[in-house]
Amino acid sequence: MIVHSMANANNALAQNTNPHTQSSRAPARTTLPAANPTNTASEGARFDGSRFTAVVLLLATIASGMMLVYSRHQARVLFQQLEALSTQHDEQQIEWGRLQLEQATWSENSRIEQIARDRLGLDFPEQTKVVVIKQ
Repeated sequence: MIVHSMANANNALAQNTNPHTQSSRAPARTTLPAANPTNTASEGARFDGSRFTAVVLLLATIASGMMLVYSRHQARVLFQQLEALSTQHDEQQIEWGRLQLEQATWSENSRIEQIARDRLGLDFPEQTKVVVIKQ
């Protein structure tokens, strides 16, 4: 019986079937197709191409993110400069208004007459000393 079982097992292995199951199916083939160097190279190149594309897209995404951060930073710096210049402009406008008021004060006729009398001893001439020349 043991010899008979061993023979059945060897037959089953040769036919690639289980000796305990009775199946009417044909034995399964597990052969792989022959390697074709042309197909393997093109499939490898295509796989490398898609990997290359993925790497390029990843790098582009990273670069885009870095440029976004940089541009936001630049916008903040420029906004701070704008605010500083705007404040400086307002201060200079106030100073300009003060200077105009001061100029108006210094150039009043009454002030000039007062300085001419007090410091220089000048007075208006009398009417009799005024000579009008006509052409």
